[in-house]
Amino acid sequence: MLSGYKESLYLMKNHQRIIIVLGVRRSGTSAVTKGLEAMGVSIVDQAHSPFNSFNEKGYWEDLEIHDFNMRLIGALEPLENRWRSILPLSEKEVDFLCKKGFLKQGADLLLSKLSVLSQPLGLKDPRFSILLPFWKRVFKTYNLAVSFVISLRHPLSTIGSMKAFGTACEPINTHDAKFLWAWISFFAGCLESTAGEERIVVDYNELLKQPAVQIKRIATAFNLEVQEDLLKKYSADFIDLALCHFGKHETPKNILTHDQELALEIYKQLLLVARDQISCDQPQPFFEQWKAAVAAVEPLLMMTEKNEQTILLLQAAVLVYRNKINETRSFPKNLR
Repeated sequence: MLSGYKESLYLMKNHQRIIIVLGVRRSGTSAVTKGLEAMGVSIVDQAHSPFNSFNEKGYWEDLEIHDFNMRLIGALEPLENRWRSILPLSEKEVDFLCKKGFLKQGADLLLSKLSVLSQPLGLKDPRFSILLPFWKRVFKTYNLAVSFVISLRHPLSTIGSMKAFGTACEPINTHDAKFLWAWISFFAGCLESTAGEERIVVDYNELLKQPAVQIKRIATAFNLEVQEDLLKKYSADFIDLALCHFGKHETPKNILTHDQELALEIYKQLLLVARDQISCDQPQPFFEQWKAAVAAVEPLLMMTEKNEQTILLLQAAVLVYRNKINETRSFPKNLR
């Protein structure tokens, strides 16, 4: 426990402070978010966060933030008829959202949550990975202190889990370019958006192996106090190695595709950061190469997002017609 004077300083410093957990889907962000609780960070109550068989211990996502982020993505559709799921927002898109009034709405949402807290607010939503340029505008405009935890997981393990999550555990094809480039694009955009900010990289496998060590790393980086009782409970009751269904997928180097080589190089560099062997800024030369690689395939990634939008519209139309057919079948024969 903190002393009275030290606690007062802590509360003053951490009032209106936000800690964002960033990561692609299936990269351990839920486990990281739950761990923030052990350092006095307020996270969403599990009763107000969805969970299912793919994430048995919960997602720890604020549904109001989730819904707002979905509204942001929906508002962008008319611009280029794309469903945003891979590429981060451009400044043009951020300006568009601000002109639509979302800047103040986003700030009001955050301030309403911070107003009832005396400790930092922890937030996680996979859509932060593409919407971060918008949220950074909110943080800067309203002078909100923000720290970032970047959750890292081996790309082929992440992709295996992504595909199982999205396709009801059909056979996994780790060569799937869409998921691989989503992983690569996330880190290119994430590292750029968080440059100069307070941030730390946490590897999912390292967290599973040594949860106490990793939680204390985060607490030290963000100058937070670890609550030992909560940390012990988290390590003993929440962390479970059996819930990691996809280990590292080792692919022989002679059959690696170019995009797999790039993803594995990114992972190798960021794993050094997560192990505190180099600083988060040291992979900068590699980072420029990653950005160039993403820029080279950006038209293809945009086309993928447009195809997803078309598929979503077709699925919605099929659902409407299916409901009409079911309604017709439910009528008495003499009224059909």
